[in-house]
Amino acid sequence: MRFFKVVLASAVGYVLAAVVLFFLLFFVIAGIAGSAKQEVVIPSNGVLNLKLNYPIQDKIMDASPFAALSALDPNQQIPVGLNDIIHAIDNAKTDDNIKGVILDLTTFSAGYAKLTEVRNKFKESGKFVYAYADYYYYPTYYVASVADSVFANPEGEMSFTGMVAQVSFFAGALEKLGVEIQAVRAGKFKGAVEAYTRNNLSPENRQQIEVYINSVFDETLNAISTSRNLTVEKLKSDADELKLRSVQDYVDAGYIDATAYRDQFYSAMKVRMGVEDDTKVPLVSEQKYAQS
Repeated sequence: MRFFKVVLASAVGYVLAAVVLFFLLFFVIAGIAGSAKQEVVIPSNGVLNLKLNYPIQDKIMDASPFAALSALDPNQQIPVGLNDIIHAIDNAKTDDNIKGVILDLTTFSAGYAKLTEVRNKFKESGKFVYAYADYYYYPTYYVASVADSVFANPEGEMSFTGMVAQVSFFAGALEKLGVEIQAVRAGKFKGAVEAYTRNNLSPENRQQIEVYINSVFDETLNAISTSRNLTVEKLKSDADELKLRSVQDYVDAGYIDATAYRDQFYSAMKVRMGVEDDTKVPLVSEQKYAQS
């Protein structure tokens, strides 16, 4: 009998401890979430520092208190929706406290529709726009090319290889599992089900993929060409031949304005702002600026 009393008491103790810890954690997280909504004052002579190193959604819904846990990690960026990013850039145009914009593009995760919308906003910003990255690949360079000046880490890399479409096929795996797919489609240009019914692309599906990939590729090349004063023919040739390897090759070819370590990049930015190098320039994240 004593054994069961001890077991019951231990169980009740564990349950009570779990309940107390749950509510304690809930109120701590709720406090973090609440503090994130406090009024933010933007210092004068600030620069909007856009990292955008997270998957960009059209709109971020009001997060639950548990989402605020990410704020405990200094390396974790709290996502900002595309609507807030666009709104921030619009506000920066007329905000006297914001002197310019930095595009920190080492990592970037968004489709070309969102990239284009963000990129077009920078053309209208009216403030200086500097881009910096340790590594440029085609989507990030597409965004960076709109900047007044493009910088890269001298120890970094750049990849300018154009676009590619990757299609996975599961028909073989499904066949081994004994799963039979019954698909009904009208016409030949219906590629959605081919991943489950074929082991390769049909000629029609390959054609339509090539059409839309080339369409997006041509549009982005035209935008880069206009911003960087490089011909579309040269851009296509460089993407096809892969002759440019090092960051310095891309500097010499006109893609990048200069190589610089991050501290040197900030010094160049201060020169553009007309302030002394030892002057502290506040960098305002898109998260903080959206809250303001």
